[in-house]
Amino acid sequence: MKSLFVSLGLFLFTLNTFAQISKKKIVYLIARIPMEQVGVRNTNDYIDYQKYYTINTDTNNPHATGIYALVPYKLSKAKNYANTLGASFYYERNDSTKYYFNYFRSATEALLFLSEMNWELVTVISEANWTTGQIFIESRPVYYFKKEIE
Repeated sequence: MKSLFVSLGLFLFTLNTFAQISKKKIVYLIARIPMEQVGVRNTNDYIDYQKYYTINTDTNNPHATGIYALVPYKLSKAKNYANTLGASFYYERNDSTKYYFNYFRSATEALLFLSEMNWELVTVISEANWTTGQIFIESRPVYYFKKEIE
């Protein structure tokens, strides 16, 4: 009789566990992380051109709002443009940072940002592009992510 109750208890526990797992939904995100050259003001008010990586995603994903909230970095006459927006570069983040610029020092840094947003890298494929009329073939990585949501 005890074994019947133990077996029944294990069965109900297993059934409850599977019911909780099935409540999670998986959503996907496709991203490209190209390198761009951006003008940044230095301490002497000169413009330094630096290479940064940006996160470009497909639009209309309601679960990617944190990525869509990344702020484009634009030069302004105001020296503290970043401070006026409340945004900072990811590598300069602190506890009070609310918004980040969509510019990262490396593709790895951009991937770290996505992982902190709970996006899990599923696979990377190579996307080929070519220009009509010229013999120029370009290949770039395309990142596929997934996220479990309730």
